[in-house]
Amino acid sequence: MTVPVLKMRDYFDIDALYDALDAQREERGLAWGGVMREINGTYRDVDLRPIAASTITTMRDRDYLNGDGVIQMLLWLDRTPESFVPGHASPNAPENRLIAPGRTDRILRFRPAAVYWAADEVRRAQMLTWKQVAADIGCISANGLQSLGTGRGLLGFPKVVHIARWLDIAMAALTLEREW
Repeated sequence: MTVPVLKMRDYFDIDALYDALDAQREERGLAWGGVMREINGTYRDVDLRPIAASTITTMRDRDYLNGDGVIQMLLWLDRTPESFVPGHASPNAPENRLIAPGRTDRILRFRPAAVYWAADEVRRAQMLTWKQVAADIGCISANGLQSLGTGRGLLGFPKVVHIARWLDIAMAALTLEREW
């Protein structure tokens, strides 16, 4: 299945995500530092570098956002990734909901290997090469797809939107709660 050629921002509305974060920030009477303390506080016992306020304040200048950071922002907003996909038919469907970990030593992240195996299943069923799959998805190389199978590949927005659309699955299905 070939995904139509669109601009990266046509797949995930970074400006709308920023606006939603800003509106929630204002509604709660927070500065950006306060937003980051709240977002980072939900996984404070995870040994990861916290998200910086500049990650949000500069997002409008970027065409690509770190997937794990966006997941944390979406959880704070209580929004689905699909709610920022222009024209998505059912952005608030139950299968699109991200499930927040119930403990501060866990974090919700994308599972690169799950993406690889899902793509490989479709690839084999349709008798496609990795190069053909990459061309159909339109934002990742064949090597980039194969590196996901090792768990080393990176998933960000809007790349994960392209892949989920090609797989015809919810982005939440590509996540996993991780314990540290």
